[in-house]
Amino acid sequence: DYAAANGLCIALVFIDLIKAFDRILREAVLGWNFDSDMDSNERISKGTDKFIELGMGRNEAKQLAAQVDKQCAATAAGIDEETRALLQELHAGTWFRVKDSTAKLVVEKGGRQGCKFGCVLFNMCYAMALQE
Repeated sequence: DYAAANGLCIALVFIDLIKAFDRILREAVLGWNFDSDMDSNERISKGTDKFIELGMGRNEAKQLAAQVDKQCAATAAGIDEETRALLQELHAGTWFRVKDSTAKLVVEKGGRQGCKFGCVLFNMCYAMALQE
C-alpha cells in the first residue's frame, strides 16, 4: 500500500547460495596469477579466456576480466599486496585424488576446502557482486 501510494515499485529477489562457495572465481577475489610483465590488454584477454573455460559467456567474461584487472575484491577490501599474494598462493594449484586413483583432479574455482580464510574470500566476492 505504501509503495502504491508513493508511486514506488516493490521487488522481492531470492538468491540461491547453495554451493556458491564452491563456485567463486578466485581471480575475482584475489586478482591475476599471471606473469607480471603482461600489459593490461594481455591480462584481460587471458583472463577472459580463462573465465570462458570456466563456463561464462564471452561478454560477461570480458567484463569481469576488465574489472579484475582494474581492482580485485581483495584489493578493494584494503588487503595489502603481500597478504593478497600469500592468499593467492594458498589457493593456486588446488587438486585432489579420488580414493585409490593416481590421477590428480585440478580445481580452478571455488574456495579451498578447509581453508579458515575461505569464508572471508567468499564474502569479499559476494560483496563485490552486490556492489555491482
